[in-house]
Amino acid sequence: MRKNGSMTRRPKASLTEPSDRLLNGAPGPARNPEAPSSRFAGLDTPPVRKVDRRGFLRAGAALAAAAATVRGVMAREETARAEPAVPPSAPSLPPPLTREFHLGRLQQSAELMRAQKVSHLVCAPGPDLFYLTGLALERGDRFSGLIAPVDGPAVLLCPVEDRGIVESGPGVVEEIVYYDDTEDPLTLAVKQLKKGNASSVALSGRIWYEEFVPLYGDLPKLTFSLGYPFVGALRRIKSLEEIALIETAARMAREAAEWGVAGLREGMREEDIEMSLVTRLRARGSRALVLVQSGPRTLAPRAHAGDRAIGRGDTVVITCETEVRGYRARVSRSAVLGGATGRMKTIQQTIVEGQGFVFERVKPSIPAPAIDQTMRAALGKRGFLKQLLHTTGAGCGLEYPEPPFLGPGYFERLAQGDVFTVGQGVYTPGDYGLRQEDVLLVTADGARWLSTPATSLVEIGA
Repeated sequence: MRKNGSMTRRPKASLTEPSDRLLNGAPGPARNPEAPSSRFAGLDTPPVRKVDRRGFLRAGAALAAAAATVRGVMAREETARAEPAVPPSAPSLPPPLTREFHLGRLQQSAELMRAQKVSHLVCAPGPDLFYLTGLALERGDRFSGLIAPVDGPAVLLCPVEDRGIVESGPGVVEEIVYYDDTEDPLTLAVKQLKKGNASSVALSGRIWYEEFVPLYGDLPKLTFSLGYPFVGALRRIKSLEEIALIETAARMAREAAEWGVAGLREGMREEDIEMSLVTRLRARGSRALVLVQSGPRTLAPRAHAGDRAIGRGDTVVITCETEVRGYRARVSRSAVLGGATGRMKTIQQTIVEGQGFVFERVKPSIPAPAIDQTMRAALGKRGFLKQLLHTTGAGCGLEYPEPPFLGPGYFERLAQGDVFTVGQGVYTPGDYGLRQEDVLLVTADGARWLSTPATSLVEIGA
């Protein structure tokens, strides 16, 4: 390990109350011989007392309070019975990605660099760095990241306070340079690039402008390019291990969103629903972002939960974006409190039909924008085209969204191993919105749902 700029290699009664003694056969209190024989024999009978008006009123108030408490308990029990049960324990998660997985991605990246005559790749903390090294480092106020030459070992530059994270990682990078507050990490980065005879450097998308300029100033003869062709293109096509993680995340997102809409009741606040879903997902092993919108707020598909209480007649949209071992999935579900109108049912049916048309059309090699066109055609036939606010979906992986993007202006062709969301929302100005989205995998000869789409709109208390 390295400190102050020097580099090294990584080398778990008993019962004593009187009533309990009676139950166990112990002698009870002595019987009053003058008391009449009855089934209560053996228990002293207190004398009867007169109750004055004040005492009667106090007793009445106490009984009323007790009755109210009982009614409250009964109401809560009734609500609990109406809500889906919470699973008793978290499901087993797929294993994390192995050291061999990350080493293989580093090697593949180097092969792509060699073909393009790129000498070095520089990755800042973020998805690219995690993909290549398995290290989930955080961005700080100073440069840190991976410097990977096309030939030779990669070097990791990071602050000394991240030593514990690095040493507990999979051990992909053997040469690590730790720096403290007295050192300039950009100077160390330039030193590494010069040492490796850098000529053409690819920069990951998380490099800041303030970091790029000093590198360019100190190495004016270098040529710089984007790092996407050497990491992002690899990230887009998911391996079987990655698909297992995304499918687990998608299943959790679907179960949580459907549990959320099924448990809706009048008077619930959006932020309380959000908190209960986040807590539920964390208990099951997933980090989560949950969006809850109700009533007119369903017209803002990116809005976070507020303090609005939902009421009868409201539409409610719940979106759960889950993360399992770094890999993300996103599922949306809609509901209405009370009976749904015919128009609401038509919107839901049309979105479901559009998802079905997309499923039938997806296969490797078709242009990604064709997915968006297919969904828009289905909604356009019912007159909803002008009430769309976003594209049909985007890729799921270490980020959401990520390539492939399913909208106009993107020209990628789908490939086996692509994973993306498929869905849409119809947003009626001044009234309400309804949305549904699920996760789809491109297979060798078609597609497979990683989250099963809902077939109907949930109606609460209809």
